[in-house]
Amino acid sequence: MAGGPLNVLSEGTDAGIPREKFFCRIADWRQRRGGRCILRGRGLSSDLQRGELILRDESGQVALQFAGAPAGFPGAGDIVAVEADPESARVRRLWVLVKSSGTTGRQGKPWAAAWCDPLGFRRLRFRSDVLQLVRRFFLERGFVELDVPALQRSTGMEPHLEPFFTELRLTGTPPERLILHTSPELALKKMLVAGFERVFYLGHVFRNGELSALHQPEFTMLEWYRAYEDYHALMHDAEELVSFLWRELSPHWKDLLRKDLLLQKPWKRVQLQELVQEKAGVDLRSVHPDRPEGLRRRAMELGFREVTPDWPADDIFFLIFLNLIEPELGTEAPTILYDYPSWIPSLARKCPEDPAFVERFEIYIDRIELANAFTELNDPVEQERRFLLDQQKRLELGRSPLPIDEDFLEALRFGMPPAAGIALGVDRLIAVLTGTQRIDQWMPLPLPVPK
Repeated sequence: MAGGPLNVLSEGTDAGIPREKFFCRIADWRQRRGGRCILRGRGLSSDLQRGELILRDESGQVALQFAGAPAGFPGAGDIVAVEADPESARVRRLWVLVKSSGTTGRQGKPWAAAWCDPLGFRRLRFRSDVLQLVRRFFLERGFVELDVPALQRSTGMEPHLEPFFTELRLTGTPPERLILHTSPELALKKMLVAGFERVFYLGHVFRNGELSALHQPEFTMLEWYRAYEDYHALMHDAEELVSFLWRELSPHWKDLLRKDLLLQKPWKRVQLQELVQEKAGVDLRSVHPDRPEGLRRRAMELGFREVTPDWPADDIFFLIFLNLIEPELGTEAPTILYDYPSWIPSLARKCPEDPAFVERFEIYIDRIELANAFTELNDPVEQERRFLLDQQKRLELGRSPLPIDEDFLEALRFGMPPAAGIALGVDRLIAVLTGTQRIDQWMPLPLPVPK
């Protein structure tokens, strides 16, 4: 290979590197004609015999050619700067900025996977684009983003959710237990009381005991609320959001987006009562929460022998639902499942035309539960009653006791406008957009899922 001797500067120095204006990214480098260009990045692999280094930066990778094998030839993992000719890919000068201890055994590390695996790197760039587009969607529609605190004195009372606890330690005062929120719901509703009418939160929430293909104990939640609207407005928002993301992402990310037409099909809206009657032969209207003998008997007929006389109605229902109904939801088209029995714990308002049900819906796409929404309860008396019921249910399930958020109840007494709110898992949304059934591969530095 032709070329003069290569100047390799010592490890850890940037002495002699030309001014900033000469730096360029690999993606732009091939387009340059004439002039100087300095590339910076990490060596993915090196071949001393062939005089070749595969260099990678944030924009892409390139195979660079060396004239001979200079002393200090970079190895895999080294961070370097190189001056190279765009047409021949031959290196003129090389600066070794950081000498790596090597790549052996590190490919499985999340912080190494991004540069070892081009697909893993692109997945995180894709995630970044999704987050930016979600914010754009809501800001263009007049919503205000509120980054409410994750650290709270109280959080939602959902019986089946376990929070993370920590302590506030101030000099001269006893430690105070605080909670990492499982949802920003109560804080955002307080902001509705404060006078905001369209708000959203895009950030992290924390739920203990959840780690699987579709669960991480820390994950990204999107919640939005509309004052003076009901759950029908949220149904429309959700459909628009998914269509907007698909439309905006398609020109740039065809290789990562799902290959079928599922997200382009008209959404289905199905009443829960009708679906459960059809699939399981259960009339939810006839179930009495204090006397669920009929529901228990039907569960036994369906083969669920584990049900015992002490099982409450909602636990029996979810056993049937999760096993017989949920696994096929959203496979033919995105599906909105709406109007849930009032005896299933929630913060939803009762349906005016049928108080046996509440104005609640869930979204399912490709078997993934994506979102949960309500026309919000704003009656402080009924809200306190439901908090007390949830508190008792938590004790029965052996969950950690949680204090009722008295400040939230006081805000309701002051008056919260009629409103609707929805919580949507962003990591699951990304899985849906890409046609995958895992969320960890789309997250930076997730906790590893046990095999």
